[in-house]
Amino acid sequence: MVSSTSILIAAAAAAAGVFSAPAATYFWSSWTDGKAKITQNNGADGKFSVKWSGDKGNFVIGKGWNTGSNREVVYSGTFEPVGNGYLAIYGWTTNPLVEYYIIESYGDHKPSDNPEAIMKGNVTTDGGTYELMTKTRVNKPSIQGTATFKQYWAIRTVKRVGGTVTTGNHFKAWEDAGLKMGRHNYMIVAVEGQDSSGLQILVARTRACASFRMPSRPPIPWRRARFLPRQRLRSRSTRRVILLTSGILLVMWLLLPYDNTVRLAVRFNLKALQAALTGSSRSLDQWTFAPPAFPVDLGEDTLVVVKTGYGTRDRLPAWFDALSPRNEFRDFLVIADYASRDGEHQVYRGKELPVRDMVNRTLSHPTLSTRMSHPRVIKYERLAEAIGSGEEELALQVSKTSGWELDALKFISGLEHAYEKFPKKKWFLLVDDDTYLVQTSLKPFLGHLNPWTPHYLGNAVGDYRARFAHGGSAIILSQAAMRLLLVKSQEVVSRAHSDSLSEIWGDRLLAKAMIRTGTYLDERYSHLFSGEPPRLSKIRADRFCSPILSFHQLATPAKMLGVGQQFGYVNRPVLWIDLWDLYQAPSPWRYGLDSSHEDWDYVGGSEEGATTVQNVATAEGCIKKCEKWRDCLAWTWDADTQDCNISPWMIVGGEVVGKVSGLSGRRASRLESRCLKY
Repeated sequence: MVSSTSILIAAAAAAAGVFSAPAATYFWSSWTDGKAKITQNNGADGKFSVKWSGDKGNFVIGKGWNTGSNREVVYSGTFEPVGNGYLAIYGWTTNPLVEYYIIESYGDHKPSDNPEAIMKGNVTTDGGTYELMTKTRVNKPSIQGTATFKQYWAIRTVKRVGGTVTTGNHFKAWEDAGLKMGRHNYMIVAVEGQDSSGLQILVARTRACASFRMPSRPPIPWRRARFLPRQRLRSRSTRRVILLTSGILLVMWLLLPYDNTVRLAVRFNLKALQAALTGSSRSLDQWTFAPPAFPVDLGEDTLVVVKTGYGTRDRLPAWFDALSPRNEFRDFLVIADYASRDGEHQVYRGKELPVRDMVNRTLSHPTLSTRMSHPRVIKYERLAEAIGSGEEELALQVSKTSGWELDALKFISGLEHAYEKFPKKKWFLLVDDDTYLVQTSLKPFLGHLNPWTPHYLGNAVGDYRARFAHGGSAIILSQAAMRLLLVKSQEVVSRAHSDSLSEIWGDRLLAKAMIRTGTYLDERYSHLFSGEPPRLSKIRADRFCSPILSFHQLATPAKMLGVGQQFGYVNRPVLWIDLWDLYQAPSPWRYGLDSSHEDWDYVGGSEEGATTVQNVATAEGCIKKCEKWRDCLAWTWDADTQDCNISPWMIVGGEVVGKVSGLSGRRASRLESRCLKY
């Protein structure tokens, strides 16, 4: 691993075994622990060579750039390690502190074989596939001294020495996988040796990415002209070409696979354009109070699949206890990465509900028979072994570090099992063990939809390549959608099982499978699902008067039971704005007043969509900032930092000492006036 000394000395002098300095326009970095016998040469331009021997000691040597960025790094040469070594694009970021490797080739040890590695999927770029992984380094040397930090890895599945590495594609893949990059420090083409011997000779160069320049041709002035016969002929020919081209494009479009990137991009942008043209109006979701077109009996027609894990199994009793005496659900399946034993099954209304191990079922699928050495399989086996031998602490630790990876293995098998057990159900609801369903809103919603039409519903997240329903907010599948996937698309199911070893999120894995059957997420209803608990659910203008179907992040029994008590005796659909009354929050806008509440926060997190204005001296100044922004619904002023946060949403919120918060009463009153009365 890299010593902090090599980086800190880069702008200063030297320490034993350390040197960093620019060579021409390149940045040269060399670190060794002094144990390996090394001969290194910092050549002209992008050339450098390293020879090492002795089979002991560690070092990292390479050439690159003072500041990492999106580059196309083109390199060639030789790399001949005896033992363990890496050839990589290597660098650091700060805030967060991250050490990253884009591994092009390696010696005896493949980094993803490390049992501490957490797999995060893969990315295909520059003619190859790279496995994404991360692990945590605790109290290790870094560019900021001894620290605890993350390592990000992208490991090429087929080794090579020479080619192009588009670093920006890897940075984006890490970000998409939830691995946040910070501010770039240095980035080099590096060789790392670990108790080994070898020879490396490399030539590297770079070119910046994303440059684009239009030709400097002056514009041609437009002028009206009378068509001559020859011009009319050309015009007809042009029309024929346009029609022929359009026809060819239409045929190509119809022949494109449902998950083709071009098709997905066009569909995504057309939906975005449609939303922009129609605005945020939801037509008041009038179906909420209308007679159902497809009447639903929640007990007879629905199946609830509750997804849990060994590390979170203590949530299950509270999940079922939160179901009120008015509960209409009758049939449940509980799926996990372990199986409950006799005498330990969940019990609801006198009926035992065994926890079914869906990870084991997935790994028994024929498509995975040759992949039993995959790191994700090994992690499951470690968990199963720890549970079987009664090593509770070890089992919980494995579940904590690997639970997300194993979660992806539950989705497809869980739905297969559900359809086998309950093939006649009209609706299948997939929820997490920290998800709460609002049945009085759910029932009229399902009664509005035809179960014999493929429906895939939920809270939309992700980019155009795979818009997917967020699992924690609840996923709803109709009978027709389940049949299309599980009965008529066995090849898609087999591929999904295979992909479950590398896909980061199970809910995205499901979305990709649904897309391949031609069933896309219906985003018209995304605003009905909340990915947050009630007090933190963001009440926006586009859903003010809409019903709310679900809540998430109720990760403790107390939180789940509290929500169950709050909503258990509600006997009508719950609208987003109803959260205000259910939690008895003050509503001054109903009396033509604005509000100001000390030690409170009506904004919550300052995520995308919110605005932070710094150096606002008073709460009154923050109010004025909100008044000037037409979309502002809530504001929060921090007395310590003098930051003013304004947002196009409001939350019920809670006590936060040192903050002053309020609402735009005028806008809230205007929005509420549009709600249907019941």
